[in-house]
Amino acid sequence: MATMKDIAALAGVSVGTVNRVLNKSGYVSKESAKSVLAAIEELNYKPNMFARNLKLSRDLCFGVLIPNQTHDSNYWMLPAQGIVKAADELKSQKVSIKFFEFDRYSYISFSLACDKILKSKLDGLVIAPVLSNVADEFISKIPENLPYVFIDTIIPKSNCLSYIIQDSYVSGRLAAKLLDMVNHEPGTMAAIKIVPSGYFIDERIRGFRAYYEEHGPSRVKKYEAFKDKTTFDFDNVMDKIGEEINDLKGIFVTNSLTYYVSKYMKKHPSFPRVPVIGYNLIKENIEYMKEGLIEFLIHEKPEIQGYESIYKLYRSVMLKEDVPKKIMMPLEVITSEHLKYYEENFLKI
Repeated sequence: MATMKDIAALAGVSVGTVNRVLNKSGYVSKESAKSVLAAIEELNYKPNMFARNLKLSRDLCFGVLIPNQTHDSNYWMLPAQGIVKAADELKSQKVSIKFFEFDRYSYISFSLACDKILKSKLDGLVIAPVLSNVADEFISKIPENLPYVFIDTIIPKSNCLSYIIQDSYVSGRLAAKLLDMVNHEPGTMAAIKIVPSGYFIDERIRGFRAYYEEHGPSRVKKYEAFKDKTTFDFDNVMDKIGEEINDLKGIFVTNSLTYYVSKYMKKHPSFPRVPVIGYNLIKENIEYMKEGLIEFLIHEKPEIQGYESIYKLYRSVMLKEDVPKKIMMPLEVITSEHLKYYEENFLKI
């Protein structure tokens, strides 16, 4: 059955424009309205009359539990951007959002945010359970009638409505294969885990190690860099890598803070200039990739994850539609050769 998103894609307009045409509310240009009506006819779209009547008398508020948007070098602004865009498109359907942000490096802050959610009147939740060892307890307290969608990572065996993620294990294997492709001699690969972290980071490292265990002859050595609000021992970890590994062939950073390796390399010219791979197109990663100090970035499309999470809740709660339990984001590999093209054409929702 066709959806409003299908109509929007065919007509080349936003879902919000489709909403305004269907509900005859707000301004829509004649050209856009004509395109929407043509798409409706072509797709044989049948509006959900129950939902259209229901929306006239009911407001929906979806809660969003994510780290502070400035954490991880503003990474969390990206899913927040997608969430806000989806909510803006659904304003005419009386959908609103409420953010519950927490300190990415504080279990207490996470627990306090969770307590606020449980005391709030919400119709659905978007959750980024990056602190998985404490998120378990919160998930067990969510009322059965409150649907929730995971982004970024998941809590295994939970009763979520849907989850929108990359396959962490496969992305780790991909990172290993990419480093293997640019290396012509065997050696040691350093995998850097930022602590505290969640289940998905361990899966990335497991996939990374598994690739080399199967293909050899290179080996993997794991390091942990501890981070909180005020301290980050990343330079100490890099010092240790330089001291302990005399055949270093590559560095894998398991989250968006990939650029810290590049910063260290610039400050320490004697450190081996080996290929570096990490995650996501945040500003600093983009800058260092342009300088040639990051070889590959695996992009998780966090904007799309956030955007889709709101629509999954809306379709389930308001439209009473079935939504897919699992939505896997593609593993997109970015290199300096097509970075500019990607910035100009694809860093959009």
